Amino acid sequence: MAISVIVTNRVISGFGELISGAEKQITQQIALGELDTETSITDRFMDRVRAVFEQHGRIHDDGILFIVRTLRDRGTGAPEKKYGADICGILHVNVKGLQVSKGFLAQAKMATRGIRVRFENRGRVVVGFPAQGGEDTGNQINDMLRITPDSYLFVYDPDGFAVVPAQTVGCLGQRGEVYGKKVPSFFKELLMCFIGDHRLKAYDDQQLGGLRMETNARTAMLIEILSGAGELEGG
Repeated sequence: MAISVIVTNRVISGFGELISGAEKQITQQIALGELDTETSITDRFMDRVRAVFEQHGRIHDDGILFIVRTLRDRGTGAPEKKYGADICGILHVNVKGLQVSKGFLAQAKMATRGIRVRFENRGRVVVGFPAQGGEDTGNQINDMLRITPDSYLFVYDPDGFAVVPAQTVGCLGQRGEVYGKKVPSFFKELLMCFIGDHRLKAYDDQQLGGLRMETNARTAMLIEILSGAGELEGG
């Protein structure tokens, strides 16, 4: 059964709009020079996603509620620790007719030091990378891919965030360009089940914390989509 039959286009669109709203607030801060590292951008983006979902995370006509939880490593010496991924993202859906939990890993990169993002017409995104090695990108990609093929690079640019598959970037033996997605499109496809590893799952803070440690991720984010009041539409 396709998820689009269970979760309406209105819910999928609303989900993408919430992510887009958080992204726009962060890109404005990047453009103003208020955020200039992968860590600070990732942390602020996760915080804004949680805040936006808390404020607007109910699709009234469909009775759907979005909830976001985030966990970070706060242990001794955490800033110096070497992580396998910056983000372990989990989507847990529990609505009438559908229960699913799945996730992805992501490493964050700034659109600097040879990494370029080009937003083209019709929503196409192209990301250019330098030869592998200078930023230890290859090792980070391999660390994530040893855990799951659903691993990605989030590239932060003042004009928007781009998401590219880690496997594709890992195949670049030298400087080259790959196709990517805008971050709202990535999260919508996560909801539509085009993206996500079902071996990565969590339902509460305890499981999320355990998964963050298991995947050696600095930050873990759990997005829950739950049935609220009202009936879900058919597709």
